[in-house]
Amino acid sequence: MHAALCTRRLLVMEEIFPCVPLHHALDAQAALVARQRGVTKEEFLAAEKARVEAESREAASRGRLVRQLSHNTYERYIALQRVRAACWRGAARLYNWTIGVLTLGASRYDLAALSAEALIPINAASLVDELLSVTAHQVLIDGCFNADPHPGNILYVDSVHPPKLGLIDYGQVKRLTDQQRYDVAKAYLLVEAALRIDPKTDPQADPAAHARAKAAIARHQFETLGVKTEKLDPEVAYEQACVYFGRMDAAWLYPLNVIQWSDSVEARDPLKDISACEYLVMLNMTTMMIRGLGEMLQQYRNLAAVWAPTARRALSEQPGLLETVEAEIRSWHEP
Repeated sequence: MHAALCTRRLLVMEEIFPCVPLHHALDAQAALVARQRGVTKEEFLAAEKARVEAESREAASRGRLVRQLSHNTYERYIALQRVRAACWRGAARLYNWTIGVLTLGASRYDLAALSAEALIPINAASLVDELLSVTAHQVLIDGCFNADPHPGNILYVDSVHPPKLGLIDYGQVKRLTDQQRYDVAKAYLLVEAALRIDPKTDPQADPAAHARAKAAIARHQFETLGVKTEKLDPEVAYEQACVYFGRMDAAWLYPLNVIQWSDSVEARDPLKDISACEYLVMLNMTTMMIRGLGEMLQQYRNLAAVWAPTARRALSEQPGLLETVEAEIRSWHEP
């Protein structure tokens, strides 16, 4: 960023080149895979959507997440594909300098075309982890975040290895006060701890401890975060916190999808006034947008678990604040 050229209304940043918007990079990769399989991109995407939905329903019915590739698995596959592409280029280059020369160029490989057709996949696991990590820092440490992180506002820079992401278009930015940062950080830690003892996660969990966890989260939602609903239903408050701050995958919401779930909780206890928690609307929209991208890439995340370390760092800014939250969580397990 060129600070000397910036004003309150204009941000001047270094040009990131060569790069493409993330959705273009993902679209190009889908088109390449489709060509290699001998189908159109539309046919490939339709088949993949049907496969993933079927796998998700089957896994969710058993309380499990659909299979997903880890960062290390992606890296091993990427390395293998790079070696394979290099071998093909080497063989083609040798052919061009032997058979190609003897045939006066009548028979030769187009090396540029071979390179363009080499399938080097995007590491989806790393992509989602990096987006969530930088957003956690913006929200919980900086108190200033981009509230519109759709794939068009994310640049994919594959001219370097490993590829990098560029975040642009901070036209819709939300600022949080320090107190709001601490309140949100506490919410993530409460949800992270509650999900570990939720019957959906652990059927053997202590029901009394879970009941205290639900009460603590509902109290934090209503009394601290400023959420106002018509009935102030603690069950609905707990469900909302678990989804907005934690999990929104099919296994957690089964048999509903996220839209059906949202309609369900709104029907049971409609929002009454969001003036005190307007910042949560933008925060939840941001995190759900990134997690939605992750689910499209079959990279499911428990947001509370991913953001817990950053939440602890934020609460550590004030002496005794983190210790107070951790003591409250421990109290759930006391008789």
